[in-house]
Amino acid sequence: MILQVPVRRLRWASCGIVTERIAYLPERQRYTSTLAVWMESLTQLLPVKHVVQLTGLRWHTIKNIALHRLRRERQEYERLNLRRLIRDEFALVKGHRYATVVVDTDTQQVLWIGEGRSRGAFRPFFTSLGPEGCAAIEPVVMDSNTALDLEVREQCHR
Repeated sequence: MILQVPVRRLRWASCGIVTERIAYLPERQRYTSTLAVWMESLTQLLPVKHVVQLTGLRWHTIKNIALHRLRRERQEYERLNLRRLIRDEFALVKGHRYATVVVDTDTQQVLWIGEGRSRGAFRPFFTSLGPEGCAAIEPVVMDSNTALDLEVREQCHR
């Protein structure tokens, strides 16, 4: 169902063009808060692709709604309480661009995601931990990437 709402735009000599504000739509958002809540609940159960097929909304709209929920619900982790980590990489674009993800083994919480899979791309995670946080890290589970293994050894076992 589509609700079309006429929005007035006024041209003022003193301040330029002003768009009418609609109380039930958050600013610069083309969907209602009720729709966003529904999309958030669906994206927790289904992949974005399936939510798009189910609702007929654009993929980017659903992805942005899911991203806003993730940012809102993201919890800050205790850097000094980290002990065991999982590090993995995944393709952003099949075969071309990659990202590295770090997960706390004990809580299964995603701690950090960075673009790339090199030592340099992984280093900002350790920088965010600081020397005390790095010293507390025990094992790190990862695939057999020798460069990243060397980075973990250098940062965590000085």
